[in-house]
Amino acid sequence: MRLYIRELWIVIPSLMLLAVLFMIPENPYLKKREAIMIGDQLFQSNRYAEALQTWLSIPNIQSSNHHPDERRNIAIIQNNIGIIYYEKIAKKPDAKQARKWFRIAANNGDNNAQLIYGKLLINGIGGKQDINKGVAWVYQAAQKGVPDAWRTYATLHLTGNHLKRDVSVALPWLMKLAQQNDGEALNILGMIYFQDANGRKDIQQAIKFFEQGVAAGHAGSMNNLGKIYQEGLSVPVDSTRALKYYQQSAQLGDPEGMNRLGVMLFLGQSTPPDREQALTYIRRAAALGHTDAKNNLAAIEQQASTK
Repeated sequence: MRLYIRELWIVIPSLMLLAVLFMIPENPYLKKREAIMIGDQLFQSNRYAEALQTWLSIPNIQSSNHHPDERRNIAIIQNNIGIIYYEKIAKKPDAKQARKWFRIAANNGDNNAQLIYGKLLINGIGGKQDINKGVAWVYQAAQKGVPDAWRTYATLHLTGNHLKRDVSVALPWLMKLAQQNDGEALNILGMIYFQDANGRKDIQQAIKFFEQGVAAGHAGSMNNLGKIYQEGLSVPVDSTRALKYYQQSAQLGDPEGMNRLGVMLFLGQSTPPDREQALTYIRRAAALGHTDAKNNLAAIEQQASTK
């Protein structure tokens, strides 16, 4: 009997402890963190619909009133929700919903969302077009060091599609990209200095940028250098160097490079004539929709039919 009572005194406190534990309310902060982590794992696994459902279950997910330790992660999630609505749900993208979430994330400080939201505003996607406001958001992302924002802001001022063309504004942002060995930026800088954009003509500087673009693997720079040496544009004609650059471009599958290489092979410029190989390159370029290649192919075939 005493043993039984002693055992009861052991069991009863344990039961009381369990009862107290069950009475402790669930920590909402921990629950939110768990939902954040689960949603992120689902997103990284390309299970976008499940990630969206998980993230939307987080209380006040649309607001900025979150714990300081999780505010940055919440902004990233808001941006990712925008991405899901914009491009990851195969059934039907929802640009309007995407724009809403990008706006929320942008206001909460997410750099990528600021860039995307700016682009949507500039192009009037998912809502009313607002070019000035969109450019301001792109500029804000650029100031925070987002390379794609540097490119977008520079392009806006180079093309003049939405803003007045101003090469001087675009130049420093292109230089930032060039310092990161960005082939596209290096090629654009080469063209700016080669074409005398805003009085900046400097052939040697242009060639240096194109050479750096070639080193970065940019087909456009290869084609530009090839054309410069093939046609002797402000430099002595050097067909051998031109052929080398076109070969590099063609190896990358660039239609311009393939067409120009094909023409040189067909005419036997700095290389023995090789009609069969020439036609192979020109046909590949034509199949990719290259206009000059189509015209060259038609001319060669017409010439062959009249013989």
